[in-house]
Amino acid sequence: MSARLRGTVGALACVMAAVVMVEGPAQAAALPTTEYFFSVGTYGTEVSGGDLPINSGRTVPAIVKCTSTFPLTRQNRAAQLNYGAAGVRVGAVTTESRSQAVPNGLASVSTATASDVSVGDPLTGQLRITGLRVRSIAAFVNDQPKPTTSGSIVSATFTVAGTPTTVTLDQLREGFGVPGVGTVSFLVGSKKASPNAVLAQAIGLRVDLPATDTRINVARTIARMDKIPFNRSFGGFASIAETNLGDETATSGPLVSKPHPCIGTGGVWKTESLARGSLEDVISVKNAVVGVRSGHLPNNVSDARSSAAVESASLLDGRIRLSGVRATAIVTRGATGKYTRSSVGTTIARLIVDGDVINLPPPGQPLVIEGVVKFTFAEVTPTRKGLTVTAARLELLDGSENVVTVATAAARVG
Repeated sequence: MSARLRGTVGALACVMAAVVMVEGPAQAAALPTTEYFFSVGTYGTEVSGGDLPINSGRTVPAIVKCTSTFPLTRQNRAAQLNYGAAGVRVGAVTTESRSQAVPNGLASVSTATASDVSVGDPLTGQLRITGLRVRSIAAFVNDQPKPTTSGSIVSATFTVAGTPTTVTLDQLREGFGVPGVGTVSFLVGSKKASPNAVLAQAIGLRVDLPATDTRINVARTIARMDKIPFNRSFGGFASIAETNLGDETATSGPLVSKPHPCIGTGGVWKTESLARGSLEDVISVKNAVVGVRSGHLPNNVSDARSSAAVESASLLDGRIRLSGVRATAIVTRGATGKYTRSSVGTTIARLIVDGDVINLPPPGQPLVIEGVVKFTFAEVTPTRKGLTVTAARLELLDGSENVVTVATAAARVG
């Protein structure tokens, strides 16, 4: 990573206060399923450019992973995201992903909002946009694909030396230049449809920063539906850092996550990365990378793999430190339909508590350090067609009742 971009990403590294993932309401009976598969990804921001991989640096994810079940809702929010050196600040962000019924059909729905977005400095020139809302819908209505995107704002002003000027939507659509910073464009989207797939995606604001060759997308929405045979689908994800904040009804995070597409990745690794991030004052991580790979192989074999890795993680103001954390999940379905599952590659290089190096317990067996943490290494949960692996699970014993997972990988075939 270039020195210029590292400085940007370090501060851009999100200040994520009150990031909360909320599950949909508990169901008394099993939710209905359909021949269609839903996939929805909604993000507060998305950073790319310079030496960073394309689409890296996604924050505030709310994801409905490949599923035929509806209705499902995933929500996330962040109080503030700062991209200091880049001169970009994003206030209160909410993200929501849904699978749901619509009149005469079904839909994947992705919605993102930001209370305000500021680009630049108020002395030399600052663009401020309030009430940003973006939605993408991928639907099959009467068995016909129907993609739609929409977006709106409440206001936009450009201020120089304390004097504000109203900015119109047309100016934003054409690309509004902020002196010394870059260009801000409103609602960049695309739609695709075929008899068996429909995709709608949009970016509320695209901020191009030429000095560092960096792009920051604000309010990123992606909705997709696929019509594919059940036995040809894939599922699972890789994620870094989640905590329940002491509340069993909600979770915070993940900081970064990558789901398997329903149709697989064609046997190619797809990754996301995050330079630095934190959830409240619970956990901070450095250099996180998540990736998924899935596809159909010769001789009617199908394979799905997920990997979540983080260079270092810190909890309880540094009392607990982990390094070299990786979770790996591998699921293969053979020609006869037999499944094999593996967590090989799941590891933690070092665990330090209050300055002491701690020997890892056997996989799946908890280690209790009184008054500090109940720690479990390599928690493995087989499912009917897949596997979920958590490299490190920490139940904090400081009175907060926080339960934290550091790296989780899940994979499913069929």
